[in-house]
Amino acid sequence: MRGDLILLIPFTLGVLLFSRFTKNFFWLSRWSMALIIGIFAGIAIIGYGTGDLILQIHANLLPLWTGNWFESLNNFILILGVVTGLVYFFFSKEHKGLVGSGAKVGIWFLMVSFGASFGYTVMSRMSLLIGRIYFLMGEWLQIIK
Repeated sequence: MRGDLILLIPFTLGVLLFSRFTKNFFWLSRWSMALIIGIFAGIAIIGYGTGDLILQIHANLLPLWTGNWFESLNNFILILGVVTGLVYFFFSKEHKGLVGSGAKVGIWFLMVSFGASFGYTVMSRMSLLIGRIYFLMGEWLQIIK
């Protein structure tokens, strides 16, 4: 170890993991497991925040007017969908009045986006099925040419 006594800490925690197999000292393995789970959770939260959350926020920070009518309308609809979708998931205020109307619009945006996502999934699976049937009928059984 060349005098690196700090390496005794991970060694001890690793040995404590094996205490799970004993009846009298199984509770000692909880310390090592708690440290492993805590470190992984901290790293995962930081990775998720920088990898997904920040990129999604950046992708939604769009100008409302770009000079192109179609692109400006698209940006406005996207921002409206994001804001009303977030209003739907805002449970601190009762959904009445303006907040309720925004939540209902958010529900429609969510239904359309989930429906489009499901439709894309079905379409891709059908495309794979058609490719497999074409392979079986054409190249393998040589029924179609």
